[in-house]
Amino acid sequence: VNASESELAKLESQVHMANLQFPMKASEEVIIEKVELNDKAVIYICRVDEDLCDMNQIKANAAEVKQGIIETLGNQTDLATQLFIKSCVNCDRNIVYRYIGKQSEAQHDVVITVPELKDMLKKE
Repeated sequence: VNASESELAKLESQVHMANLQFPMKASEEVIIEKVELNDKAVIYICRVDEDLCDMNQIKANAAEVKQGIIETLGNQTDLATQLFIKSCVNCDRNIVYRYIGKQSEAQHDVVITVPELKDMLKKE
């Protein structure tokens, strides 16, 4: 087993564990349904209640939404989150928050890239 395979196994296990706590209400208008892993990213599937939040608003404020996620992740000092970010970096996976409109099915991805994740780890 090479290092990347064991890192990937670790990440798969972390995603599996994370899925045990979803669906979870992230805010009044957003429910995180589940986490998926593909060959490029770890994807949080976020369902948006469009009665409370317009999908266009998320698109229009994508930079602020992304900054909010980066700050939230960066401020998580618990070991599990730190290890998760480290695993994403080690496996060269971005973290994606995929916002999907509950009514329209419109979707918008907010991507936190591997270099941005590396920056978060430097704060320690």
